[in-house]
Amino acid sequence: MDIWFGMWAPNGTPAEVTSRMGKEIAKALTLANTKTRYESLGAEPVGLDNTEFKALLANETKMLSALIKEAKINID
Repeated sequence: MDIWFGMWAPNGTPAEVTSRMGKEIAKALTLANTKTRYESLGAEPVGLDNTEFKALLANETKMLSALIKEAKINID
C-alpha cells in the first residue's frame, strides 16, 4: 500500500482557486530542490490535477472499504 499526501480546500472554494492551487503545487514539485528533498525522504513527488486527485480518492475509498468489510474490521 502506498502512502500519499494531498491538500484540500474548504467546500465551496471556487474552481479557479482550487485549479490554480493544483497547478502551483504541481509546479513546485518539479523544482530541483523540492524533488531532491522528497527523494531524500524516499518519496516520489507527483502532482495530480483536481480530477486525477478525486479519482485517486474514490479508488482508495473503494479499495479500503472492501478491505475493511472483508477483514471484518470494527471500531471498538
